[in-house]
Amino acid sequence: MVTEDEAIRRILNTLSEVEAFKGNEINIEDLKIASNKFINDNNISKELSKIINNAIDLFEDIKGNQKFDNLMKLANNNGIKVLTKDFKSDARGLLAKNKIGLSSKLSLKEATEALAHELAHIYLHHDKGDTIISDKHEEYEEQANRTANLIIDLLNVL
Repeated sequence: MVTEDEAIRRILNTLSEVEAFKGNEINIEDLKIASNKFINDNNISKELSKIINNAIDLFEDIKGNQKFDNLMKLANNNGIKVLTKDFKSDARGLLAKNKIGLSSKLSLKEATEALAHELAHIYLHHDKGDTIISDKHEEYEEQANRTANLIIDLLNVL
């Protein structure tokens, strides 16, 4: 059986060789693959395996928080107030002038996506009036979705 100290040393050696860590960029999926390979190749105990996977999950949550925090900074820097609300509808987010409402039922990932989507509406459609009742509503939603995806992808790179 591998000791905890030896396991940590091996993890660090293995991870230093993983493509996920080249250029100081950490790719969560590559990290998961590398850790699973390490666990399988080194007969790691279930307890230590669980610790490793929990650490990766925590790191993934921290990265998610950073994305959300960066979007919040963008909103605040532009005078946009972001609130969470209990919506009666299935809406994930709503925009009214300089306020964005996010459903309080969303996960962090969903809230990040919804915030990026609503910020995209502000940048793309600020001069279009009420886009919900517009004949071009579906087109505006598609534009906001694509822009939100771009924003989130860019946050992965930064």
